[in-house]
Formats: sequence, C-alpha cells, structure tokens
Amino acid sequence: MEDIAKDLRTCGDCQQGSFTLSLPKIIFSCFFGLLEKKMLVTTKNLVEELEEIKKSLNFMLEEISKVVKQQVNLMSLMEEVHELRATVKQRDQKIQLLEQRIDDLEQCSRADDFIITGMETKHRSYARTTAGDQQGEDSPPEELHTLEQQVVQFMKSKRYSWENQSGGA
Repeated sequence: MEDIAKDLRTCGDCQQGSFTLSLPKIIFSCFFGLLEKKMLVTTKNLVEELEEIKKSLNFMLEEISKVVKQQVNLMSLMEEVHELRATVKQRDQKIQLLEQRIDDLEQCSRADDFIITGMETKHRSYARTTAGDQQGEDSPPEELHTLEQQVVQFMKSKRYSWENQSGGA
C-alpha cells in the first residue's frame, strides 16, 4: 500500500495539486501513467533483447555458412577420393594382368631351356682375363676353355651327342 501512495505522490496529476478529479480517477490516471512508464521501459528492454537476438542470429548464420562451405569442400574431396580409388583399382587389375602375361611369357621362354645338373665349371680369374693372358702358363687347362666348350665336353663325357655350333650350344 505504501508503494501505491508513493507512486501517487510522484504522479504528475497529484503534484500539480489539482484534486478536482475524483480519487478513483486520480488513482486510475496515476496507475496508467505508471503502467505506461513501465511499458516503455519494458519495450526498450524488448527492443534491446531483439537487437541482441538479431546479432546472435547473424553470427549463427555466418557460422552456418562457413560450415556449409566446408561441407561442400569435404564432399568434393570425398568424390575425388572415390575417383582415385576407382583409378587405383583399375591400375591394380591391369598390373595383375601384366604380371600374369609376364609369367606366361617367361614360362614359354623356359620351355626350350636345357638344365644341366652335376657339372662343375672352371672360370678364368678376372685378373687373368683383363691381363689378356691367353696362354695361361700357370692356369689349369679347364680355365682356358669357354663355358660353351666346357658344356660340350661335359655332354660328351656323358655320351650325349652334341654338336659344337657357333652362336650357341
């Protein structure tokens, strides 16, 4: 009650001393005056809050647009990774095919190979070869023969018919 009396004393109509209005009208007038002042303060607060909300929304919008840009970049990178994986897979398949072809070609080239086991070969030393020592005074006679000649000699010792042809055994 004291608050109402205080508010009535501060009311403009009451301070002028014009009590020609009836008490209920004065109370009513003062009440609406105070209500109007509080509404202005509240309206100012609401406007300030709305401005703050607008600022927050603008900030959030900027952040969301940044995230969207990053997401678009990420999606393009993901697509590129998928394309690269497909390329790697194709190349792996091609490499596997080429390796198989090489294996087949090596197998074909080995079809006519002649494998000799149990043969000991004697090779000239590097020093004698580079020195051009053809006579080989102190060299064993086996070292003076070429590898082809040694193979032909070995085959003859095993009673295998072998012709010494130039260009290969």
